[in-house]
Amino acid sequence: SNMFFGCAGFSIVLPTVWPYLREMGASTFFLACVVSMYSVGEGAGGVICGRVLSRYPRAAKRLLLASMTLGLAAALAYALARLFGHVGGMLVVLAARFFSGFDNGARQTIEQTYISTVVPPRHQTTVSSQLSSFAITGIMLGPALGAPMQAVHFEVPGLALRVDGNNGPGVVLVVVCVVNFLATAAFFRPCEPG
Repeated sequence: SNMFFGCAGFSIVLPTVWPYLREMGASTFFLACVVSMYSVGEGAGGVICGRVLSRYPRAAKRLLLASMTLGLAAALAYALARLFGHVGGMLVVLAARFFSGFDNGARQTIEQTYISTVVPPRHQTTVSSQLSSFAITGIMLGPALGAPMQAVHFEVPGLALRVDGNNGPGVVLVVVCVVNFLATAAFFRPCEPG
């Protein structure tokens, strides 16, 4: 679930980033910054979490859940960005894409490190290729997970929150993050290397 949903999270909102930013008055230059910010975050997440994990190798599950919490907060921020006005909303989207990338980079680093220390060497290639298949499938199917939200348009009573085709995929991403967090919390049982 981590590889599939982590990579689906990259592409769930991607088709609607430009219309969402355009609604806030963003330029194409700012769009380029937002799109690239995911990759910058992914690199930072991988490096930082790799260093933390090398220092605290028994903290894999806690670090994974902490990273996923950050990803959930980023997804929620993305879905609610328009509540911060035009400029504020643009900056929230920028930060949300950075922290979504950070989450994914951290998760991939933790998972690959875990595989290299727990899975016997003769099975590592098989396990890594299977996980890569889930990752690629997630990237390809991400837009399909967010696409049904393109037809949605409603206002949340009592709040100044409108859900539509621009931020609806962000709502789907929130749900995906919650499900993935719960699955990891319930089923990931770290074991000792060997």
